[in-house]
Amino acid sequence: MLDWVQRKLHQTKIAERMQRHMKTATGPQLHRSAIAMTMAALEDEAVQEQMRGMSADQQEVFMMVYECLLMWSFLGGLSNVLELEELPPVAAAMRDHFATHAGYRPEKFERLWHETQKCMPHFAKTARTETSGRRLRWSRYRAQPARDSISYRTTRSAVT
Repeated sequence: MLDWVQRKLHQTKIAERMQRHMKTATGPQLHRSAIAMTMAALEDEAVQEQMRGMSADQQEVFMMVYECLLMWSFLGGLSNVLELEELPPVAAAMRDHFATHAGYRPEKFERLWHETQKCMPHFAKTARTETSGRRLRWSRYRAQPARDSISYRTTRSAVT
């Protein structure tokens, strides 16, 4: 019973965070939802606890790295349901929101985003699903020039 209550309280906190960020986010529903989900993850207690012992400079870098990882993960999921041309505006909306509501330094963030796109496919090459044991091939993400400097390029994931 206590476990159930704790889960419900945690779910309520997350829902409240997401609603608060939906109000401050701008753009189409998809962009606002992406912003709310990533910002709620950034404010998670585990993330805040991780940052407690860090200096201000370390906190800023940690947050930007985590923002990039969240964007990469979120856009990877969206790539399964959206056309690839629809992803850069979502990435730009998240980045723009981070610029005013989270840790963000343009030159550092762009460098970290480029490195995230380069490194994460290597770390997330294959996985096994818990239920079926099928291998999942993760999408490959590569940086490419874009007019808003946030780029996102991938090939569709395939299940074998």
